[in-house]
Amino acid sequence: EGVKILKIEGLNKLKSLRIGNNSFTEHRNDYGNDKTKSFHIVNCESLEWIKIGKFSFSDFAGDFELKNLNSLQSIQIGKITSDSFYFYYSSFVVRGEKSIVNSNE
Repeated sequence: EGVKILKIEGLNKLKSLRIGNNSFTEHRNDYGNDKTKSFHIVNCESLEWIKIGKFSFSDFAGDFELKNLNSLQSIQIGKITSDSFYFYYSSFVVRGEKSIVNSNE
């Protein structure tokens, strides 16, 4: 709940990242607007997929950055069929990616 910046950097053997529901948020099942909170995944050369559960990071209004993730194939943030306010007030930046394949599970 008290995390302001989540930064995952240089974990070159990391292949997948799964973050559960209501993770890293002070506002469970709701949203907020805290511009001091940001999320960054950078320089993880083997990372292939990222899955983020419902209502996670829902009060993060700072940057949402993915950078230099050359093996990234899939990003799944919640489910299309349900509300959850992921990064509700934040920007979304993807840098240095060759391709990202959309996967609806």
